[in-house]
Amino acid sequence: EHIPWFTLTDAEADSKVVIRDLLCHRVGLASMTMLWYGNDIGQEELLRAALSAELPYGVRERWNYRNICFLAAGMAAGNAAGADWNSLMRERILTPLGMRDANLSIKETLRDPRTSKGYQWDAEKEELVHQPMRNVDPVAPAGSINAHVVDMAQWVRFQFGRGEFEGERLLS
Repeated sequence: EHIPWFTLTDAEADSKVVIRDLLCHRVGLASMTMLWYGNDIGQEELLRAALSAELPYGVRERWNYRNICFLAAGMAAGNAAGADWNSLMRERILTPLGMRDANLSIKETLRDPRTSKGYQWDAEKEELVHQPMRNVDPVAPAGSINAHVVDMAQWVRFQFGRGEFEGERLLS
């Protein structure tokens, strides 16, 4: 309904899948990390490419985590609200929670000099080696909210409030 061109290659699966299936990772899509990881592909192009793949599993047959499914759910939510996912998140979540420095893009995060750097221990060299952040912007709804501890505290308050924040219901 909210992504009219969303069609799976299996007609039976396509007739069954709903947004809950996307969020519960039970659509049956194959792993597609290589399609977006390290690429600067547009979200619609990415989702269209993913939808052209054959399904190794049936809908609701088994759980298999796929970032692509969260991308589709995020796009559907944005479309249902008459916006894109980034605008929807800013308007309905980040701004009402007062998450002033939070952003929705790794590229934006990397421009902030306060951003923490990740490291991994290299046992052979016996030193910490910088590990660059992964660009998840193509599948943004799956994990591109970046925030510092003060902004995250607002998110925790929102979670403890079960969708309510400072007396305002943000999510039912």
